[in-house]
Amino acid sequence: MILFQRLFKSILSLKTSFIGLSSVLLIVVSVLVMRWIEPNTFPTYFDSFWWVMTTVTTVGYGDFYPISVPGRLYAVFLYLFGIGLIGIVIGKLVDGFAKFRAKKEEGKMSYKGNHHVVIVGWSKRAEYTLDEIIKADHNLEVVLINTLEKTPISH
Repeated sequence: MILFQRLFKSILSLKTSFIGLSSVLLIVVSVLVMRWIEPNTFPTYFDSFWWVMTTVTTVGYGDFYPISVPGRLYAVFLYLFGIGLIGIVIGKLVDGFAKFRAKKEEGKMSYKGNHHVVIVGWSKRAEYTLDEIIKADHNLEVVLINTLEKTPISH
């Protein structure tokens, strides 16, 4: 059990670029391997790609599937490693979006844009002002500077 926990922690600490590159490499190699092993089952590279993607994302429509023993053995390999790897990629993406949202809500993001409005402090008057600014120009960017723990608006 301890070995599994250490392995899991080491996988999660891998760099996102390494995991992304590994995923792309696994998908490309799998497409080529399955097209080579079973050219009749996967008549085009796109058909092979379709099967690989539906397999590693666990959708599995069943419209394509390997019929030979080598093809099925490679499919088992892809189930074990591909699904896990793509699961890690999806987990990293979700984690990245969550961190972005948390930074935005906590006001910890830097802003480097031009032609924006800055509101300092948050009050009812600032809220009314912001509503009028948004009504006048919905695309105008607004920077709010305050000491609240969480942003009071989401625009």
